[in-house]
Amino acid sequence: MDAIAPTRQASPDTTIRRIAIDLDLLACIRAAREIHQLPPSVISGDEGVVISSALAATSGGHSLIRPWMIARREETRITVVGVGDAVRFRAALDLASPMAQSTVLGVRELPYVEPVNEERLRFEVRVCPTVNRTRGSEIDVYLAAVARGGLIPPREQVYVTWLRERLRGARLLHAQVRSFTIVSAYRPTHGDKRRWVERRYPDVTLAGSLVVEDAAIFRQTLCQGIGRQRAYGRGWVWTELTT
Repeated sequence: MDAIAPTRQASPDTTIRRIAIDLDLLACIRAAREIHQLPPSVISGDEGVVISSALAATSGGHSLIRPWMIARREETRITVVGVGDAVRFRAALDLASPMAQSTVLGVRELPYVEPVNEERLRFEVRVCPTVNRTRGSEIDVYLAAVARGGLIPPREQVYVTWLRERLRGARLLHAQVRSFTIVSAYRPTHGDKRRWVERRYPDVTLAGSLVVEDAAIFRQTLCQGIGRQRAYGRGWVWTELTT
């Protein structure tokens, strides 16, 4: 995903609107500290939470851009891209506090996506490939395979299988892991006394090709995103036509 193409006019109903937002990371840190009162350990230890809190402050919640991912960074300037309507986002931004507004350097539409049956697409997606272990707890899908015992496939194969099972409306033709790491992340607990708990998650980027088999269902997949942690920069699927 090297370049962000200019906008083109969207057709109704069957299209997915996409948005690019340029953010000032230092302003996002200030907003996270003063608007959301995030602890210093969270601000310094989890960039996804910092950006997520800024996006929530500028748009009144996460509904106007979700899922999303970081597409580009230049020093303290970060570009996030995702599913969203630029017009609605700008309208919400006009109502945000001055501090929240200061986090945004620019907003623009991206070319819309309109899935078509039998279309072949290249894709890239950054995901958190986990499965539920107990209520409120999740585990790396590879570690879950290890815990089951028996013949354990290679880690890449486990992640590709996990993705294939979640690409509803499309058939995976080929996929490989572009990057993999285990990251520390801070997530809030639920209840009257919210606390921030440090957890460790797999952070995986997969890329490859697919064919659309049911355009309507695949559209839902793209709009909803894939996997967990979608509020924190995971699950957004970039696609383009194969040549």
